[in-house]
Amino acid sequence: MALSDHSLVFYLGIKDEYVNDSPTSWKVNKVGGTPDWTSTSLKSAPDLKCCLCGKQRLLLVQVYSPLDRTEWYHRTLYVFCCISPNCWNKQESYKVIRSQETCDGSEVTNLAQAKQVVSSDWLDSQDDWGSGPGSPSVDPQAEEGKDLTKSLQGLVVSTADDNLCDDDMDFAEVQPETIEGVDAVKRACELKRVEQEQRAALESLSAGSTFRSYYVGVIEEDRDSEGDFAADSHVEKLLQNYELEDGSASKKISKGQGSSSYAQETYEKASISHGDQTFYKFHKRLQRCPEQLIRFCWDGKPLFISRPPASWVVPTCANCGARRCFELQVMPALIPTLEIEGAHFKGCPLEFGTILIYSCSASCWSAQNTWLEEVAFIQPDPDVAFWNRVVS
Repeated sequence: MALSDHSLVFYLGIKDEYVNDSPTSWKVNKVGGTPDWTSTSLKSAPDLKCCLCGKQRLLLVQVYSPLDRTEWYHRTLYVFCCISPNCWNKQESYKVIRSQETCDGSEVTNLAQAKQVVSSDWLDSQDDWGSGPGSPSVDPQAEEGKDLTKSLQGLVVSTADDNLCDDDMDFAEVQPETIEGVDAVKRACELKRVEQEQRAALESLSAGSTFRSYYVGVIEEDRDSEGDFAADSHVEKLLQNYELEDGSASKKISKGQGSSSYAQETYEKASISHGDQTFYKFHKRLQRCPEQLIRFCWDGKPLFISRPPASWVVPTCANCGARRCFELQVMPALIPTLEIEGAHFKGCPLEFGTILIYSCSASCWSAQNTWLEEVAFIQPDPDVAFWNRVVS
């Protein structure tokens, strides 16, 4: 029987302190830096060159995700990405590595005792997903987190004159042809020019580049739906405004009235619609914790940013043939936190909507294994795709 969204417990990764010169291990959750390989994976390191452009991939996230269903309890996932702009949003430019380690009986006993003492630890009901020994504690209300939350308001969705909607409502897709405001298009073209300059700068980075590394703390997602109800009300009100205005929009543009302001309003509303309800659900769920970088739920349900194409088929495990299950996803809040170590680069060095990671449901492993490859599905940011159509 499938689990409902309400019965699943999701754990969220949020930004913590920078690693700086502190030593880390494969039991630590972090963004960027160099991978802390398990002892088994060191026997035969994977090839990290991008299969599209041949450049070296960078470590995006390292997640310690142990499972107590086998003797190979210790388990770490490494997600690598290519920052070459021509490879953005392409599944082949990513590589996901899983490596595992065994543990002795005393470790299992100690872990079981620790779970009895601290019942609120993450993944109590599923296993254990933590930031590892020595990692700093996390205060979700820290000032840095507050600043990040503010900066994400525009990233996730425009709220100046938004229109959200009820789950049962149909969304009207906004076509790029409806944006005829001269100022808005000029602005889009200017942003495109800046983006091209940033892309050129990324292409010139050295092969040994890394993202500046910071720890990822873990909290449990708030399952209180009070905020969702507030979002529903706001969404419905703004969608009604959108539907009322949509009928007169073409008349205004044909007469040359308010084309610039209408273009801006249309773009803001396009941030919500995108032609279906998927983006609305994505936005609604993010309101519980806008600063989340990673969502984790072993064998859970992914949070799609757009409707997945019918061609998406999750392949079975190449090693044992078991089905692959959803394990975690990387969220768009990660993008503005990314910095290239030692590079004077302005702008975001990577672009995506969300990255969905699927892994072997059996978590297969043997003494002969050194590392196994898992699967990443990439969903682009719908807003970026929208503006690319406008200026193309």
